[in-house]
Amino acid sequence: MRDQVRAKRVQRIEAPDVIPRRWKVIQTVWEKFSCRDCEKISQRPVPFHATPRGWAGPKLLATILFEKCGAHQPLNRQSERYGRVGVGS
Repeated sequence: MRDQVRAKRVQRIEAPDVIPRRWKVIQTVWEKFSCRDCEKISQRPVPFHATPRGWAGPKLLATILFEKCGAHQPLNRQSERYGRVGVGS
């Protein structure tokens, strides 16, 4: 069975996320496979993302929303601060 399936292509998603005072990028990798006999391509479903076609992870989105609504921090100040640490560039 393993001889009949070969890896076709690898896809990656990178999403910046925040842990208080520590930044990290979570990279999700999943492969496409094709059958050597029938050339049928199969792949597991794409993982859930908080915003379709977005780049921010759920914890980063929660932090931005809290700072905007809960801490009354304007988005332009957040943008400048995140730009200084390299997020969103």
